Amino acid sequence: MLEGSRDPEDYIGWLEDKVEPLDISEQGDITRRSANPFSRWNNALIRAYDAMDIAIIGEPYSYIDGCNCYDPQGEENYRGPHGINMWNCRNVTLRGYTLRNTGNWAHAIFKSESVTIDNVTVYGGHDGIDIFLCEQVQITNCRLLTGDDAIAGFGSRYVRVRDCLLMSSCSSIRFGGTDVIFEYCRMESDTPFAFRGSCNQKQREYSLMPDDHCHHVTRNVFLYYCDERFGDLPYTPGNIIIRHCRFKGVRTLFVMNFGVHIWCRGRALTSITFEDCAAEGLECPSYIYGDPKEPITFTLRNVTLSRKKGLDTPTADLVLETSHHREIRLEGVKLVGYDQPKVITHTDGLLMSVDTTNFTVETAKLGDARANQ
Repeated sequence: MLEGSRDPEDYIGWLEDKVEPLDISEQGDITRRSANPFSRWNNALIRAYDAMDIAIIGEPYSYIDGCNCYDPQGEENYRGPHGINMWNCRNVTLRGYTLRNTGNWAHAIFKSESVTIDNVTVYGGHDGIDIFLCEQVQITNCRLLTGDDAIAGFGSRYVRVRDCLLMSSCSSIRFGGTDVIFEYCRMESDTPFAFRGSCNQKQREYSLMPDDHCHHVTRNVFLYYCDERFGDLPYTPGNIIIRHCRFKGVRTLFVMNFGVHIWCRGRALTSITFEDCAAEGLECPSYIYGDPKEPITFTLRNVTLSRKKGLDTPTADLVLETSHHREIRLEGVKLVGYDQPKVITHTDGLLMSVDTTNFTVETAKLGDARANQ
């Protein structure tokens, strides 16, 4: 077992590294959080910068434990260091270990290429695996039971996630990228690891685990993510495919609320497809508020959507509400538990292959979709 310190000041030793010192003289203000590799926010139990041909491979039953390190100077005034943080790395292999109770994200990987993550387990902490502005990433056979998003990140290209368990107390997938495939993944009911942001101050300071009063509910299967603080993206976000996946006990299938928050102002998603998937226990409709300059094509193909039983809300029969789309394709969609299912669209765009015997399509004033978020 590799166990981290509970003192956040123990994670800044790299600033005085004499063996491989890093030149941070031209990096500007190191207090700038995630977009600066030398900020306090990027501290971690294991760090790599400008490295090539590296691997972290665990033996059976090996653990890396972050001990829920509390940092009053950290994100939200309590999050501590990450588990593993990598910047500008190439040919990376992560395999065969369990990472638990990290002060912030379990894996924070930035601007790296040819990354393989296989047979890795994450328990608790915050996000499971975050990848930003990376290329050629393979994530397979992983079990991510997290207190925050299971898989997150944006700006990456050629990403494949396969045969993973994604159990989150926020979003199973909070992502943006180009040429991305999620396949044969699943999400069970609520994760046993709650969101640590709902802990009280004493629980945070003493690095305690969240209790039953904390938030355990998975909010979204897919929440679109594109932070504007990283500047212009090298590729147009799009061609994201989620196929052969099963999601149980999740509130919403898909949400893109572009332009509202700093986390979703970079560039809008232009296309996403759910194919041969099933989502059970839905409480809320999917919402799309896109960019009129780059409207989205949204496709559901051979998808089963099951509404939560006993749901009695004003939006209980609303399947999808959309603004600024190029095309909506609903092909072979099976609905379970909806009485009078409907789609509401706020802007002009194509609605393709909609069986109007199963759906009512309505138009409404622009702006209502954003107000309902």
